[in-house]
Amino acid sequence: MDEPLAARVRQVIADTGRTDRDFAESIGIDNTKLSKSLTGKRKFSSLELALIAEAGARTVDWLLSGAPSRDLHFARRADSIALGEIDEAGSRVVATISERFDALDQLGLSRPVPALPTPKKYAMYLDEAKSLAFRLTAMFEKPIGSYETPALIEAVEQNLGINVVVTDLPSGCDGLSYNDNDFRAVVLATTDAPFRQRYTLAHEIAHVAFGDAKQIVIQERLWSTKNLAESRANAFAASFLAPKQEVLAEIAGQPIQDVFSHLVLHFQMSPDSMSWRLLNLGLIDQDEQAKFAKPSARRIALSAGGGGEHAERAISSATTRPAWNLVQQYVDAYWRGETTIRPAAELLGWDVAYATSFFNGSGSEDELPSPTSQAG
Repeated sequence: MDEPLAARVRQVIADTGRTDRDFAESIGIDNTKLSKSLTGKRKFSSLELALIAEAGARTVDWLLSGAPSRDLHFARRADSIALGEIDEAGSRVVATISERFDALDQLGLSRPVPALPTPKKYAMYLDEAKSLAFRLTAMFEKPIGSYETPALIEAVEQNLGINVVVTDLPSGCDGLSYNDNDFRAVVLATTDAPFRQRYTLAHEIAHVAFGDAKQIVIQERLWSTKNLAESRANAFAASFLAPKQEVLAEIAGQPIQDVFSHLVLHFQMSPDSMSWRLLNLGLIDQDEQAKFAKPSARRIALSAGGGGEHAERAISSATTRPAWNLVQQYVDAYWRGETTIRPAAELLGWDVAYATSFFNGSGSEDELPSPTSQAG
């Protein structure tokens, strides 16, 4: 018999002030099954554990292991603002998805997390960054430049096992990342600068892949970095988003001044980032880099007749996004009768009643309540 588990379930029941029978009735499970599980004659089902955890405002991970919450430390890409404000905002987001990730894992419902390649050691951090970027891009089905950012985020979740959330973060904070064994997370700030958000995504992927996100990393401004981890993450981001062979294929022997705008828009990198990438590839000199870096991405898009497409990208980058990979796993488990809908609702920021109606397919869409009409 799993006595620690039974003891923690009994603690939950005691905290509610109910009898075993009343508690079982309140969460919709059979009292006889509860009694047998508490005495070791049967195992709790995954759904029963989820219901018990919710009733006691606990996590499934705590029920099964007694594990405390994660001690969250982040790698960050931010201006010089209060670290406490960043950590508080990041903790709320990461704690929610980490608890849901752990619960799936403990219940045996999680999907396998892809293994990331071990970074190779080189004398120069630039070589480390280029090597790892090359190995990670090989894990994607298509060239990185062919992905729009929403599709790239989805591919990052599927191929790299990194949970990605886009949400409102404190002013000046572009993103943060967290890595603890198989649990990997990147949180991106909503913004109307889509190319900056894309670069931040790649930057935070580097922190996860290099293991930087297992410790506190001093935040720095882009291209004004003072610590190795940040400099390496910037070098990785450039190599990841604009791999050398993809860049050369797009240039196709043409003069750089004739294709620079195309490169910016194709790889969705700021003119500053793209010009530095070309300089580091030996394709332009420092004077050309300074010249190419001057216009904004918006100006280049407008002058190239792509203002509408850039506006569409800006709207997308300003839109929040939950950790869809986790949401899908919980919805699938809910339909199999293995958990409740509450975890998916919390990940989506939806009211539980709305999520229940939505995922049960009950009622017409016009009849559904607002996603946040009631407290969950």
